[in-house]
Amino acid sequence: MNREKYLELLDFSDHVVGFFSDIIKDCSDVKFVKNRKNDKNWMRNIYHDYLYYCFTKSCRSLLASVVLAKNGLREDSLIILRTVYENYLQISHVLNKPEKIQEYVFQTLGLEFKTYSIKEKNHRYNRNIVIDNETKKEYKHNTSTFAKAKESINPIDEKLHVFIYNYLSEFTHPNMIASGNYRSNGGLNYSPFSEEFYLEVPFMIQYVSFIIFDAIYYYHSKISEWNVEEKTMEELLEYSLIKDEMKNSLLELIELVGFDNYNMELKNLLIERIKISYNMENAKS
Repeated sequence: MNREKYLELLDFSDHVVGFFSDIIKDCSDVKFVKNRKNDKNWMRNIYHDYLYYCFTKSCRSLLASVVLAKNGLREDSLIILRTVYENYLQISHVLNKPEKIQEYVFQTLGLEFKTYSIKEKNHRYNRNIVIDNETKKEYKHNTSTFAKAKESINPIDEKLHVFIYNYLSEFTHPNMIASGNYRSNGGLNYSPFSEEFYLEVPFMIQYVSFIIFDAIYYYHSKISEWNVEEKTMEELLEYSLIKDEMKNSLLELIELVGFDNYNMELKNLLIERIKISYNMENAKS
């Protein structure tokens, strides 16, 4: 891929992240901190605050990922993308299973402030179970990334998870299968610099941005007892138009990536995931 097209795709991602920043500004109130338990909606406020913490964290990481990609540090860009993907799994899991806010907020903070403890039996710790020190009630803890994908708002996420997570993990931890990315001169020399422009990088940035936005759109458009930030139809229409723009860009990129026969299953799953994203037709239902 030539540098101009590569940078054009990354500029589009910059545009998307700018739109995300505007959404966050509109919903930037940390509701629980402002209202505490004086508000009858305090539990829903915590739910909102957790989702927007994950979204804001993702937005900042996406910005960093784009900057790194523009400066030829594509592997580092992908390393950061894995954290964004993990944020998506957290958001999507809580949207589908609101009761998981117990684990992601109360139990996690409780372990830090000693109001919860890890279960111990015969001097062995079971880090998958925590105990409320006051009530002695036990709760499941440390939900795996696969379990989060399995209980996502989108059924295709479970099928895609192995592909996406394994690919991004190749760059996060030392893995010889990724060592070619750090070589030059026909693979004969290691080099900290790279002048190659791979389409997979802007594609992954756009894909992870898309699923994150899909989840936020879901939160704001779906009426439920947990929603304290319902948007107007006009606002949702604007969201929908941006999503369509992202969707069309991704579908075009998929055809350019050049999946071989071995990866046709991945290509078909990606197309299916993008096409069945949450939309105006199933909003308000």
